[in-house]
Amino acid sequence: MSYWASINLPFINPPADPEYHKYLLLHNPLDFIREYILAVVFKINYYIRSCIGIFGWLDVRLFPWVYTLTAVVFFSLFIFLPEKKVSDIQRIFALTVLFLFMTMMHVILYITWTPPEFDKIEGFQGRYLISILPYVFLLFAQGKQYVSEKFQTNYKIFILIYMFLLLSMSCVRLSAAYYPAIFYQIML
Repeated sequence: MSYWASINLPFINPPADPEYHKYLLLHNPLDFIREYILAVVFKINYYIRSCIGIFGWLDVRLFPWVYTLTAVVFFSLFIFLPEKKVSDIQRIFALTVLFLFMTMMHVILYITWTPPEFDKIEGFQGRYLISILPYVFLLFAQGKQYVSEKFQTNYKIFILIYMFLLLSMSCVRLSAAYYPAIFYQIML
């Protein structure tokens, strides 16, 4: 997939050198592994924020507290909404899929987007992770019930309301950024 992308993708970053990176990947894979680890470690906050929502040309952001609150709400799902039917095989499968997806996406971006002089892989955005979020739920699902059934029901309602408010806020931010005249006319 990565090799095909390096040949056929028309959207190669002009400073990138696909042939050089393919050579390095085959003859010095430790260089790729180092850049991959640096990218994930130093950009994990950006990955999470852009998975939650950095819109448009990566210039429309939500308020900083929204990212923190959304991450807390997301990870609280694993505690407050137990899933008793997740086996160890499913967890291993989920971890494998997550690892392969992240690695292959970084390989593609290493070849087609990262300039040779960079020390981290460039171009990865958190929105690429949205398609594999269900595997995160499989990986971190808890079998223990920490709260009552009534609390779980109320928490599900809270999650639905929170998602609606988050989507509404995202729409307002996008409208204000890309259609300011219409947005401010409506707000008056």
